[in-house]
Amino acid sequence: MTNLKRDQRVEITCTYDPDPARTGTIGVNDFDELLSSVDAVYATAPNTLRAELAQRALAAGKHVFYEKPMATTLDAAHQVLDAARAAETAFQVGFNRRFAPVYRRVKELHESAPPHCAHVKMNRGELLQPVWTGDDQITGGFLFEPRFTCST
Repeated sequence: MTNLKRDQRVEITCTYDPDPARTGTIGVNDFDELLSSVDAVYATAPNTLRAELAQRALAAGKHVFYEKPMATTLDAAHQVLDAARAAETAFQVGFNRRFAPVYRRVKELHESAPPHCAHVKMNRGELLQPVWTGDDQITGGFLFEPRFTCST
C-alpha cells in the first residue's frame, strides 16, 4: 500500500480485511461494503481467496488489479477470465518478474532459437517469513514446476 499512497493519481478510500483488527481507520470488514465505496480494487488477498474476490469485483463493475497467481486451479482461472471478458472494466494480473533481466534473456533466447529441452523451476522465495507463505491452505501450494522431455 506504500507505493499506492505515493501515487498522486490514487486515493485509497477503504481497505477490506475479514479481521477487523487489521483494517485500521479506513477499513471495512465486509467486501460488499468495500465494493460500494470504490472504483477499483487492488486485491492482495491470499492466493486461495483472490479469484473469488476478483470475480465479485468484476461483476460489480470495478477495475481489478491483483498479483499472481491468477488462481490456484485451472477452473478458477477460467472463471476469472470469463468474468474479466464480460466486464466493461480493466483487469490485470501483475507479473512483475517478466521484466527481470533473467526472464527477458530467456525470452530472447526462445525467440531466436526455440529450445529442444527445458526445465523450469519457479522460485517461491524463502518460505519461513512471513509464516503464511508456507501454508498451502493460504497459498494453494506450489503452483508451477513443469519438466519437458528433451528431443533429439
